[in-house]
Amino acid sequence: MLALLAVGAVAVWGADTVKLVVNGKEIKPDVPPVISGDRVLVPVRWVAEALKCRVDWDGRTSTVYISNDLERRLELLEKALAPATPRAAVEEWARGVQTRNGALQYALFSPELRQQKYADFASLGWVTSTSSPWVEKYGVIKEVSLPGGKWLYEVKFDLMTSTGPAGSQVMWVTVAPCDQHWCVANLEVDPVLEELQGRAADLLKEMYQHYQLLNLAINCLSFAREGKQAEAIFATQVHYRIGVASPSEWPVQKGRIRFLEENRSKLTPEQIRQVEEKIAFWDQELRRDMQQPEEANLFLKVVAELNDRGEVLPATVKFFYQDPLGNYLPFNKQDWPQFASAAELEQQGYDEMRQLVVW
Repeated sequence: MLALLAVGAVAVWGADTVKLVVNGKEIKPDVPPVISGDRVLVPVRWVAEALKCRVDWDGRTSTVYISNDLERRLELLEKALAPATPRAAVEEWARGVQTRNGALQYALFSPELRQQKYADFASLGWVTSTSSPWVEKYGVIKEVSLPGGKWLYEVKFDLMTSTGPAGSQVMWVTVAPCDQHWCVANLEVDPVLEELQGRAADLLKEMYQHYQLLNLAINCLSFAREGKQAEAIFATQVHYRIGVASPSEWPVQKGRIRFLEENRSKLTPEQIRQVEEKIAFWDQELRRDMQQPEEANLFLKVVAELNDRGEVLPATVKFFYQDPLGNYLPFNKQDWPQFASAAELEQQGYDEMRQLVVW
């Protein structure tokens, strides 16, 4: 029984044979794969069963049925273990957070929340948070009845590191009826964490002010607040590219060109050649960068003091970045050339050419 190559299988063919690899493991079916035009045909049973699926053949209707028993087993298991009370739902979810068990947390989500969170959990390999700080203990500190039979819980997580207590994190969890049981319908983080995350986003946007931001992702790795102090660590990822219509509009390149225009009459033919070669080189590099997005990753720690109402005091917000050794160092904008103004970057290009010709 042959079918088009299934998703999850990879075929690599040489001159005479087709090798079939499913999830990193080579399989050798009794009927070898064949190339037909621009497609590869493989035995559907071998591929499906390698993907842990069940295959049935209905000769009467000439129909192949493929089903995933694992998904069905998980569905039945989740129903059997579904919380019978709203308090049980939030307690079990908190236990999943403490044990970093993303699969357990996900199993307790409502269908809508699952749709929102699936990509995040899958990208983490279903292991949430970090190994340090870890959740030492948790507790429900407030329980409020909401309209529609829902319940709102305030859950506090006490954090710990190898050197001792590391503060706490609070989350608000909404639990709602779901198909004859209870599920987690919404998660809200501490407003202080949202404030610090927003501050981190603003810093990165300023850092890439001269670029076109294609995507900005900020994931919280840890958050703690103790008394009037708050601290969060974020893993950030920025996809960007040069945001100009032509290389000559890039501030540094603009400075190089201006140097040549203003000083051509003072330069020797050899100096003019050197400057023009440098401008041409960067013109080519910038054209490539305009087409190819770049990616930058940075771990940021954001700390702040809180007022008596638990709100962030803006003047106290400080940033730290992680160096290659894992140490967090103060983030000083003057040490990062990305924070230079357009005029400063243009002058940088101008000075670069002046040094090139030993002015």
